[in-house]
Amino acid sequence: MTEGQVAPRAGWYTTESRGQVRFWDGNDWTEHHQRVDGLPDARSGSTGSSRGVALWIGIVLVLGGMMNLSSEDGPGGALVAIVLGLIAGSVWYLARRNAKQREAAEAALPFQPVHISTTPDGNHLAPPPIGEALEPWGACRDQLEVVGESYHPDAFIALFGGRIPTDSNGGQINDVAAIVPDFDNPHDSHAVAVWVRGQHVGYFDRDTARRWAPLLAKVERAGGYLEVPVRVWAAVRQSGWKARVTVRLPRPDEIAPANQPPSEGVVLPRGAKIQVTKEEDHMDVLTKYTNGDTVTMAVTLHAIHEIRARSATETVEVRIDGERVGILSPTQSANLLPLVKFVEERGQTAVAHAGLRGNALKADVTLDTLKAQDVSEEWLASLGPKTVDLNRPTRATYEWDD
Repeated sequence: MTEGQVAPRAGWYTTESRGQVRFWDGNDWTEHHQRVDGLPDARSGSTGSSRGVALWIGIVLVLGGMMNLSSEDGPGGALVAIVLGLIAGSVWYLARRNAKQREAAEAALPFQPVHISTTPDGNHLAPPPIGEALEPWGACRDQLEVVGESYHPDAFIALFGGRIPTDSNGGQINDVAAIVPDFDNPHDSHAVAVWVRGQHVGYFDRDTARRWAPLLAKVERAGGYLEVPVRVWAAVRQSGWKARVTVRLPRPDEIAPANQPPSEGVVLPRGAKIQVTKEEDHMDVLTKYTNGDTVTMAVTLHAIHEIRARSATETVEVRIDGERVGILSPTQSANLLPLVKFVEERGQTAVAHAGLRGNALKADVTLDTLKAQDVSEEWLASLGPKTVDLNRPTRATYEWDD
């Protein structure tokens, strides 16, 4: 676009390839493409010209035939036929030349995409996921059955490699789904579309979508989309093909943690439930967040030396917003210390998913994270090489035991 030109609104637009549309996010082209049957050619002006030429030639020949039949046998009839044939040939030649010139001129011009919101057969085109995928901070425990799968046969054919399974059990895919608000949907302005591997497979039911669309809009405004676990099943039966899509959702208030995770942190993979200890010593901090229900939090984990009167031991300290809220037991510290140190040796802070439950009288903090022995080699390699030699200081003076 040139300076001062207004960018087209986000949406699906035609491309130079016949039957293909591409998504424009409002600023740039994305890598999302869809095939839409029934769209006209990107440049179809010459088609109309050719039809017009054929029509005129047909008229000339019909008139010639009528005149020839009405005239007497002799050189006059033959002359009429010759003249009309020359006229028809000239019309065809000139029209063909003009069509080629027009096609060459059109090819020299930039292609002008056309906004497409519905397919020729009336199906709405939902917006695809744009931006960074966001994993919910809370656990995804609630199952939801997606609706409208039968409107997307091409999506399931693509997901299953070009053919929906015909065996008795059908086919199943366990993956992640992108859930995207679709406020331009003509049937429901709070619609929520479900995408799997770049294919639109259905929608949330109307009641669920009404609750989730405003929350997903906040994620979208932040430059991302929510990604949740999904199960896709499909099969061909005697009555036709069948499909079922099931997503797992967090509680709506657990999309993001109640506090702000550190920007320079590495989020540890989910896994085992690990109970924090000595929360009772830090109720002044914890009561800032408790509300009588479970609150989803982001906590940081730190390898420290606990200094006591007659001993010193290495353990894992748990903090919320930089303030200590407890430590792990010796057994659980042994399970997590190698992982926490590994992260710290790469100049990062280990961040874990956690749940805080309690009130002004008592509070419990539970981690949701993999133990060191369960983390994959691929995940460890993704953090890069060691950059820091840990020369761990003892705890601060104010933390020493009497």
